[in-house]
Amino acid sequence: MNKNPEATIHLQKLMSDLFCPNPVIYWVDFLLTMAVVYGSLFIYLTSNQLLWQLVSGTVAALALFRAGTFIHEIAHFRPGAMRSFCAAWNILYAWPMMMPSLMYRNHRDHHSKKTFATPDDAEYLPLGLGRPWLVVLYLLQVPVLPLLAMIRFGFLVPLSFLRPAWRRLLLEHASSYGINPFYKRHLSRDEPYRLWALADMACSILFWFLVVVLTAGWLPWSVLLRFYLVVVVAVGLNWVRNLAAHRYIEPGQPVSWLEQMRDSINIVGGGWVTALLFPVGLRYHAVHHLCPTIPYHHLAEAHRRLMANLPNEIGYGAVNYPSFWAVLRNLWRQTRAGQADAVGHWRQVAE
Repeated sequence: MNKNPEATIHLQKLMSDLFCPNPVIYWVDFLLTMAVVYGSLFIYLTSNQLLWQLVSGTVAALALFRAGTFIHEIAHFRPGAMRSFCAAWNILYAWPMMMPSLMYRNHRDHHSKKTFATPDDAEYLPLGLGRPWLVVLYLLQVPVLPLLAMIRFGFLVPLSFLRPAWRRLLLEHASSYGINPFYKRHLSRDEPYRLWALADMACSILFWFLVVVLTAGWLPWSVLLRFYLVVVVAVGLNWVRNLAAHRYIEPGQPVSWLEQMRDSINIVGGGWVTALLFPVGLRYHAVHHLCPTIPYHHLAEAHRRLMANLPNEIGYGAVNYPSFWAVLRNLWRQTRAGQADAVGHWRQVAE
């Protein structure tokens, strides 16, 4: 389907006052979230009472999840914008979690008309075209994801500096956040390779420091196990949330700007479940694909304006769901009628 010229409705003019981020909101939100992260983790890791462990561990997982979603905002900052905030996020959150923001520069592929919903998009899989077992397989990966991060930073990063070819292989195939196993990162000349190397080495040093501390008995291994469990929950929340970001029904070919929007989802209701599962504006994913550089604190107003100004034939109203559960029900219906080998088809497209 070709892009309807009416679809633009002069979006830049309609949203002209919504594109500027408010640093105060970012700083207050992030710092309060990190205070909850560190406070709840301290209680969780030091308490011997099961009830306190369950409560503080749940709070810690939710706070870790929320703090982590700021990486999405960072990926959309203009070059050079909010530098101090980006540095603080990487030091206070990304370094201990071993997820530097440079590894999310691949997010640009998710918004390109040439690569969105293709094998060149790390954040898309045709789950809605496959069978239910594909969704189950997608979720079963969650418990091993933190382990893969430790293997990357602990072993693969040091090895990658021994030979340039190994370094490039690591950056292309194991340095992007996403759900698409066929994704290969296309490295460009503007990649900040030196900063990337510094971030990788910092995380690698932290990994081996923890190995020494645990091996020497200065920290009990039970603390690592507890921390690993809460990280798995935090990562799992993001992967479950991701099921309601798109309809996941594109077969692997480039689509138009409007079709990007129609494949994306807004959660316009759902109460506290939506608030917890879709922090930092993630509930307005269709709005985000229409206007990717609008900061999260303006997305609700952007949605209101789009509802009032976009004509019905654009189909914006169809991307709005009343709850997360409504999206899951729709995904389930799609998979029940899905193709047996949808991901196999994507593998062929990737090759």
